[in-house]
Amino acid sequence: MLASKVAKGLANRTINGRATATPPRPEGPHAGAKFVGGGAAFENLAISGTVGVSYGRVTNVTPMARAIRIIEELKLRGRMTSEPALEVYQRVADVVDRESEFRSKYGAKDYEQYWVQAMADALNSGGTMASNFGAADALKIYQIVTRERISTRKVGWKVRTGIGYVFRSFDGVSGSDPALEVVGEYYYPLSNRTQFNETATLNTILDNDNNSYTFRNVMSVTHELDDRFDWENSWTYNYDRNGPTNTNSTVNALSTAFIYSLTSSLDATATYTIARFSGDATIANPNGNDSSMFLGIRYRLK
Repeated sequence: MLASKVAKGLANRTINGRATATPPRPEGPHAGAKFVGGGAAFENLAISGTVGVSYGRVTNVTPMARAIRIIEELKLRGRMTSEPALEVYQRVADVVDRESEFRSKYGAKDYEQYWVQAMADALNSGGTMASNFGAADALKIYQIVTRERISTRKVGWKVRTGIGYVFRSFDGVSGSDPALEVVGEYYYPLSNRTQFNETATLNTILDNDNNSYTFRNVMSVTHELDDRFDWENSWTYNYDRNGPTNTNSTVNALSTAFIYSLTSSLDATATYTIARFSGDATIANPNGNDSSMFLGIRYRLK
């Protein structure tokens, strides 16, 4: 079955891929500082810094999904005599993943012809093509990699934690209680068309007199209905605890979205969300259910 080969291929690419040859490991401490000018409204710089550590590895396996799409199309067109070996999928995915390398080497205007030719060479190396590549095959690959939208595919997990501190705010106030953030991420492609994502985040202030924190969990499943339509379903759970006021609130939101690809980077979206609010109610945030509908255009930078 193609689905089982896909799952195996994605897993193997994670282990044997050129960019992901090592297993999950500590990524070491990371630190950063931010200096932001206040502009006309403020006369001071805002200065903040963060330091943290992470463990695990999350790999973008979208190139493998594109390779699967290419081979799937060639099989439907009768251009392959048998099912390619897993190594062929990996070779094609490797070329797809090197787009920036080809652009840098041949230039933005001409790189695509060399990029597509490298994919053709990877496919021919498997020995399963009915005949050598023709112009129609090259054109179809070009359309898949440049015009069709494939939702991001990731596999792996990561846990990271960091501490942030504001040394100076825009209004010139120096010093504050440090903030702690802990994030856990898990990603798994259920098949060549279905992706599962899970992200849990805990934020709190490191202050013995302030028992406040926020916990947020976002779980989503995205399924490609066809080459242009995606169906995305998500559940968002948000719990907020306010220590000084001894109040708490919970929000559960279910969303379903249909995403239509206009181009490889431009989408039209229709999203329906129903949310339930509970806990200590306020005038601004009363308990009960709420629903919304959103229609929009989304542009992906990458």
